[in-house]
Amino acid sequence: MTSPATLADHEIGNRSHSDHQYSKYTEVEDDCAFDNHMDSLVHGGASQHKRQLWEKYYEQLKQQMESDVRQSGGLRSLAHKRYSLEKQDSQHRTFWLLFGSLGVYRNVKPPQPFFEWLNSLGEFGVISMLRSSFSMEKEKNIFGHRADEDRHVLPSQVKKLLQHVAYLDAQARVRYRVVMQNGLLQKDGKPLDTTIMKTHFTGPGWAIYVLSPSGVFYTGSHVVGQFHHSSFLEGRPVKGAGEWKVNNGKLIEITAKSGHYKPKKEHFINCLKSLRPFLAQHGTKAVVFPKRTGVKEPIRIDAEKFLSESDKYEVWLDKYQ
Repeated sequence: MTSPATLADHEIGNRSHSDHQYSKYTEVEDDCAFDNHMDSLVHGGASQHKRQLWEKYYEQLKQQMESDVRQSGGLRSLAHKRYSLEKQDSQHRTFWLLFGSLGVYRNVKPPQPFFEWLNSLGEFGVISMLRSSFSMEKEKNIFGHRADEDRHVLPSQVKKLLQHVAYLDAQARVRYRVVMQNGLLQKDGKPLDTTIMKTHFTGPGWAIYVLSPSGVFYTGSHVVGQFHHSSFLEGRPVKGAGEWKVNNGKLIEITAKSGHYKPKKEHFINCLKSLRPFLAQHGTKAVVFPKRTGVKEPIRIDAEKFLSESDKYEVWLDKYQ
């Protein structure tokens, strides 16, 4: 697989090409013949036979989505069906695009498997779908507009949806591997430091991490639509996941924040136990929630204390995402 550095250069090149492509979209915005043609791709009628085929394909897709959110052997796979779609997609497009497209797929009932149908639309077809009936929820569409609002879908918004999430193979994954050596967390032969990293949820100075089934940590910056918790192990199950703050190899704070995996307490404990030689030495704080009604903001406590009193705390709330 292409290295992350090469991937970045590749993405930069693509942006320039995409900007040129998308400049054409506004030129055909008022072309009714074009719009009608694209709409026909998305909203074509379905015969009884075609509906039967669709039922078969959709049932298969649904079963696969459900299997991806189950737990097995104490590990946790992707926590929401929308992320399961990202994993199943050979192109690993953003879940916003895939989950929203699935809503249209349910309405259209084409006689094709979901990904085959979506790929057949092409980029212009996807844009037509976005403009007409792309919605993730009943009240609002994917851009936050109500169904009764006539809002123009900007090319920049479409480009964001058409991004591909990086899925690292074994060779590319090595660059994100964390080792515990000489009393420090190290990466690329140097003390790990998240000062120049960032996450979408917590911000600068933090990084996302996962703990693999074999007990290896991987870490990097979180880039929405491009690099997620699912990127490290190609969407497969993990023993733990979250965000952490590391300064010059010392683990300052650690959380169980992962929208993809939504770790339970046992998964967070897995991570802390793997890091236990460093917790007291580094003075690590665990970011958790007290088990008290009305307390919805996280607190920071000594990580060793959390391990000895974990029954008093939660590591995830629905708000915490």
